[in-house]
Amino acid sequence: MKLKIGSFPLLVLLVASILTGCQTQPSLEEEAASLLLSLKKAQYELSYSQLADGHYEELASSAEKGDAYFIAQQAISEKVKPFFHQREYEKFFKNRVAGLTIEAVIREKCEIKVKDVRMDEFYKDETNGSYIGHYTLELQFLYGNDLPDQTVVKKGQITMSQADGVWKLERDWDGYLKESDLP
Repeated sequence: MKLKIGSFPLLVLLVASILTGCQTQPSLEEEAASLLLSLKKAQYELSYSQLADGHYEELASSAEKGDAYFIAQQAISEKVKPFFHQREYEKFFKNRVAGLTIEAVIREKCEIKVKDVRMDEFYKDETNGSYIGHYTLELQFLYGNDLPDQTVVKKGQITMSQADGVWKLERDWDGYLKESDLP
């Protein structure tokens, strides 16, 4: 079969499309890292100025502060929900994990940003077909007021599997923020 000169550009376009398509597919590890980054931003990124619309310090009663705390906890919990399997989300909510972020922000009067999430190890669990990842999380505590910013490094693990064709986390453990982690 002879190629005509006019069909050569079409052939080049077809080959380029195939090669480009192969190169743009993210690996499962990249997809896990992206999922984890989105989750950690939803879980940890909060500013003191966001609490009670920037008026947390002005709240007089513990009931008002409790309401502001509850609203922030609900907001974080709703933001993380799409990343978890139902059971892990229920555990996150029941254990009030979002509250640890809020307490850190209130105590430090700062803003927390996710500086970096790195997947250190990622492999398939042959016993059940899920994937396990070990990661390093860096949280940046931004203070303003001429105070130096601080970085907190946490090690964590995830287990990821599909639910209705969508990758979600069935387990996430980073030790959460503890008072000993705070700068």
